[in-house]
Amino acid sequence: MNITGYCWPLLSWSSLVMASRRSWVRIPSAPPVFQRKAFSVIALALLVAQAVSGQTPAQSAGTAQPPNALRCNPIAYLGSKIRVWTRDDAEDELGRPAQREDAVDIQTNDHIGDTFKFKTTVAQFSEVDLTFDHNSRKLAVAYLYPKAALTSATLRDALGKDFVKFVNPNGMPSYVYQQSQRTISIQADVQDDVVNVMIW
Repeated sequence: MNITGYCWPLLSWSSLVMASRRSWVRIPSAPPVFQRKAFSVIALALLVAQAVSGQTPAQSAGTAQPPNALRCNPIAYLGSKIRVWTRDDAEDELGRPAQREDAVDIQTNDHIGDTFKFKTTVAQFSEVDLTFDHNSRKLAVAYLYPKAALTSATLRDALGKDFVKFVNPNGMPSYVYQQSQRTISIQADVQDDVVNVMIW
């Protein structure tokens, strides 16, 4: 799929803190920072249930076929679901998640949401992680992880030149697109390959 011609209404957030997996930096209008911790009790319960039913973890995760709009243009599609989707909505289109993690504010250590990992192939990405707000139960942040090497330049060519580049303390760059109703952040490694794309 050729990811060109994006034209999106965007959803804005107030200025918060954005983090990579090893460091963090304060930027304008960034998403809440999550420490994503595996919820071991639920994970153990799922493993027990799978053992009883004879299912493997891969078999128990859903295999729903994502809609064409999501497969072809996941950044735009997921962006349109911010503050709209519930977990049930996501499962209807992505199947059952493979894993759940706590979303924790690293400044206060408060539990602020739940992150669900969906193993699915959409465009250049093989994993979709969705964080739902603890209070509203609506989708707050979407993460896309590439299935193969993907340069940030490829995405930036598709998204346009209206971004701000930040260099994290570990030397890894972030390219942030702040628009009227949505923010998109490309997290890259030191070779400038995409680590993930965050949408909020």
